[in-house]
Amino acid sequence: MTYSSRSILVVIVLMMFVVTAGLYAAESNEQFVRRSLESYFSESIGLVSKSVSQPVYVLYQPPPVDVLNVSGAALSRELELSGVARVSENDPGVRNGIGLQLSRLEFAYENRNGGLFSRGDVFRVLNVAGSVKLLEAGSTIWEDYLIRRYEEKIDLAEIKSLEDKSSRLFDADIPPGPVQKIWEPVIVSSIVGGLVYLFFASR
Repeated sequence: MTYSSRSILVVIVLMMFVVTAGLYAAESNEQFVRRSLESYFSESIGLVSKSVSQPVYVLYQPPPVDVLNVSGAALSRELELSGVARVSENDPGVRNGIGLQLSRLEFAYENRNGGLFSRGDVFRVLNVAGSVKLLEAGSTIWEDYLIRRYEEKIDLAEIKSLEDKSSRLFDADIPPGPVQKIWEPVIVSSIVGGLVYLFFASR
C-alpha cells in the first residue's frame, strides 16, 4: 500500500468516526431520557408486580409532551424484562391490572457551581413524577406516587450537538451564563447611558 493510499484510508476512517460521533451525540439526549424512564418504570413495576396475579392488563397513556411515545416504549421494555405477562384489558377472566400515569415529565438543562465570571457545570435533568396503581376488577385497591429526578453532567461544548428538535422531551433552553445574565445587561445599559449622555451633552 502506497503512502497516498494509506493517507486516503486514514482520512476515510476519520470521516467515519466524525460522522459516528456526531450521530451518537445527536442521540444522547434521547438515550438519556430513555434510560431514565426505564429506571423509573422498573421501580414502579417493582412496587406492584409481586402483589398481582398474572396475566395483567396495563393502563397507560403517554403525556402530551411525549409525542413520540418514548415513555410507552420504555414501559413495554421494562414489563418484558420484569417478566410481567401483559394482556388486553378486554380479555375475559383477567381481573388484575396495573395503572400508570405520569403527571410530570420534564427535560431541562441546569447550571451549577457557577460564579460571576464562570458558567460552572452544566447538567441535563429529567424530572419524572406519577402514580402507580394496582387494579382489581376495574377498581383501584392500592396506589402510590413516585417522584424521581435523573441527571447527568455534560460538557458545555457538546450542547449544540446534543440538541434534538424532534420532541420537547429531548430539547430545552440552555440557561444563560454570566455573560448573558450579568455582564450583557451591564454593557448594554452602559452603551445606552453613554449615548443618551452624549446626545444631551451636545445640545
